[in-house]
Amino acid sequence: MRALQSLLANAKRMLRSASGEMSRRKDLLRLAAWFDAAGPDEAHDLAVAAFGLYGARHLGVAPEPDLSVPAYVSWWTGPAVDVPVALRERAAGLCADAPRRSRTTPSRSDA
Repeated sequence: MRALQSLLANAKRMLRSASGEMSRRKDLLRLAAWFDAAGPDEAHDLAVAAFGLYGARHLGVAPEPDLSVPAYVSWWTGPAVDVPVALRERAAGLCADAPRRSRTTPSRSDA
């Protein structure tokens, strides 16, 4: 049984090297060593560079620090948010693909 396992392991290794697939173990160990040696700010910069964890600038502008609202505050009772006019004007077209009432279906006022 041990001979068969060894044979299969060697065959996998040969196939991996023939296909150009390489192990990234050394690279990951080097990256782990960099994280271990880095301070908190350097570790954040390293994570951004290594994993592409860039800020989501497309989600909008960050709120002002003094206006932060805890996560448990309901939208109903929380402070109002200023919505730009351009967004309000374009928002009407965002649901253009929504299903519409068929002309053959009577509306509630017809019933």
